[in-house]
Amino acid sequence: LRHEQKVLEQLHREYEVLVIEQPDRDHGIAGIQAAADKTYQAMRSGVDVIFQGCFFDGQFLGYSDFLIRADEGYEVYDTKLAKSAKESALIQLASYSDQVERLGFPLPATMHVWLGTGEISSHSVADHLDQMRTLRIKLEERLEQDAHVPDPLWADKRGACSACRWREVCVDGRELARDLSLV
Repeated sequence: LRHEQKVLEQLHREYEVLVIEQPDRDHGIAGIQAAADKTYQAMRSGVDVIFQGCFFDGQFLGYSDFLIRADEGYEVYDTKLAKSAKESALIQLASYSDQVERLGFPLPATMHVWLGTGEISSHSVADHLDQMRTLRIKLEERLEQDAHVPDPLWADKRGACSACRWREVCVDGRELARDLSLV
């Protein structure tokens, strides 16, 4: 968040920046739609930089760190503390770029990751768009399927267990089952 704030302050010194407030959870879908509408109106008015732009199409919800005006539309920028852009970040940015096009603006040619080093890593949207769309279709297909609860409800212990919010479920499950991993 400090990295994001530092970039925001830098952009404030150079450009007109509009901050889109994230909706309060109490406002539900209506609050999300209002933030998405405000983002769209800001894009239509040609604001230089939009911070925390909201994209919502009824299924997809995302908040871009920055939308920066370029040519006839907007390019997506995201802040990451990493030293290089990760594939997951590029898929995220491709998804936001796809939403820019959905709103009637030209599909951005380039998307950017503002790295923790201060460098900007730029990438072709076209290089990641097909993969993002394929992943989205797979996700939508999976969400249409009935959810099934795994049996057992717990898993073997892993390194990530210490940070998992379900760790107690697994600990209790292993104990109740008298699992051999407890030996």
